[in-house]
Amino acid sequence: MSLAICSAVICLVGCGREVLPVPSPTEEAVEGSPELPGAERLFALLRPGSGPLWFEFGETGPVQITSPDKAALTDFVPWPYARHLAGITALGDRLFLAVNREGFLALVPGGGGLLLYRDRAPDWERYTVASVLGWGEIPAALIYGDDFFVQAGGEPPERRFWCMDTLDYRVEALELPALAPASGADGWDIEALRWGRDGYWHYRAVQRNGDRSEIRYFRSPGLDTPGELSSAGLFRDATEPYNNREDCPPLLAELLNAAALPGGKGLLAALVSPDFPAMRYYSAGDNAGDELEEIAAFYRSGDNLAGTLAAILFPNGRGLLDRGDGAVGFSLPALSEGFAYTRLAFSGDVLLAAWEEQQDWNLGAAGFMIITMEEKDAKTGN
Repeated sequence: MSLAICSAVICLVGCGREVLPVPSPTEEAVEGSPELPGAERLFALLRPGSGPLWFEFGETGPVQITSPDKAALTDFVPWPYARHLAGITALGDRLFLAVNREGFLALVPGGGGLLLYRDRAPDWERYTVASVLGWGEIPAALIYGDDFFVQAGGEPPERRFWCMDTLDYRVEALELPALAPASGADGWDIEALRWGRDGYWHYRAVQRNGDRSEIRYFRSPGLDTPGELSSAGLFRDATEPYNNREDCPPLLAELLNAAALPGGKGLLAALVSPDFPAMRYYSAGDNAGDELEEIAAFYRSGDNLAGTLAAILFPNGRGLLDRGDGAVGFSLPALSEGFAYTRLAFSGDVLLAAWEEQQDWNLGAAGFMIITMEEKDAKTGN
């Protein structure tokens, strides 16, 4: 990866790092709110600094560890059944993390750091997160019964669309009007829900009957509107990755072009952004058939509480960041063999990166790290 265009150096700064006990709902140290909303779901107060704060997804919530190497010994299981970060919804400077087989986490600025909220979602332990999105200003996730790696025949979830309330950070089930034509009461499971390049939401529904399954495709102009029958071809075409020359934020397109890989291999950027209702994929290859390496990406336009920023992150921790004044190279702590960074997001100047222990289609330990990043006026040549 070429980082020769860098004009400054990113330094990981701060005066120490802390994970503090949950403050009292009336404690004045929590900025701006003597009566803290959702206090019973406040898990910890995080103050990242010069070194990363590492967390593993544990059975009772995030567990602080010194590095992924020190994660608890976790059996490798197929990814649909593993506890890992399934997706991120960014709403302004608040980050909502949907954890597979678990529920939601929220990282909210406050108390001189980030308030970490947690609420489990009933039924999630038995199902897989299919999609993570923002329904208006509400972070939401869709769950389904994945039977690819096990014998078919499981019942679809009774409640399949879950949201985290942004006032008290409580997880609750809601009905999504777009899914009404594929009713769960009739045995329909929704395996995928995606925002398409054609401006429609597209989803794939499956009705299992022993060893046989019926599959239908639907699309809707909005999540509040019942879907209409579509086709596999429309679903496939609408949900193909965007090309970085088509509808890609210019700042992000510049980073993808700057990070071109040798040997003709292209990049597939999995983008989290407060500017879009769901994660988007952008391909830096000219052809859909190119061999692509998936990387994590983040973009914000500057309309949300913080300045314009685009960043990309490779699985090995190397990355590029641009705040509108030139691309800058950075490196997160290297991970051991078999581990990889998978997702990227920012809350102000705090970077969040998800990590996983990977073995083919299987996952072991998984979690996330946060660290504060600042620019310093210095030249670098990478």
